[in-house]
Amino acid sequence: MNHLNNLLIEGVLVMDPETIALAKESKSKLVKFSIASDRIYIDKEGIKQKDTLFLPVLVWGSLADMCLSHLSKGITVRLVGRLKMNRWETTAGEKRTSIELIAQHVEYKKYTNKKKEETVVMEEKEGESDTLSESIVLYRI
Repeated sequence: MNHLNNLLIEGVLVMDPETIALAKESKSKLVKFSIASDRIYIDKEGIKQKDTLFLPVLVWGSLADMCLSHLSKGITVRLVGRLKMNRWETTAGEKRTSIELIAQHVEYKKYTNKKKEETVVMEEKEGESDTLSESIVLYRI
């Protein structure tokens, strides 16, 4: 049985997307950025609280190119992708773990010069994060 590993999250880019260097023989592109996603709740004393999650995001292939072209710090995005856990041991023998989102679908709001709002949807084709084939862009009003 293949278990479900799919995440939908919305947040604000806390940094401009940046290209991650890959081996010279690699034809694909890897882009990294981070988002901040807030959760607002009322605590036991009735006081409004905010809990912020900072999540690193990786994007592959032509979707990575589109993110480099269209996204920048401060833009709100909606992402769909899968979580990936990395485990390693430091030279001092300490065990470390990190979690990142491998994005396969990216949405953001775009405002035209006529103050018209569009949602721009950028996504991979099926299974693309592993095979790194071409991405597509859809526009919705």
